[in-house]
Amino acid sequence: MCNLGHVCSHGRLGEKDFDVAAKWFRKAAVLGNAEAACKYGGLLWRGAA
Repeated sequence: MCNLGHVCSHGRLGEKDFDVAAKWFRKAAVLGNAEAACKYGGLLWRGAA
């Protein structure tokens, strides 16, 4: 899930989609992934999500 968030936030498969990235990062963070929690927080802090 964290990897899917990374793909969406960097536009690896097309245009960048921060809303979808935030969804995946949040799902992974809820399951205990610390990296995803950090990336989700970063998106929230920048106002991208």
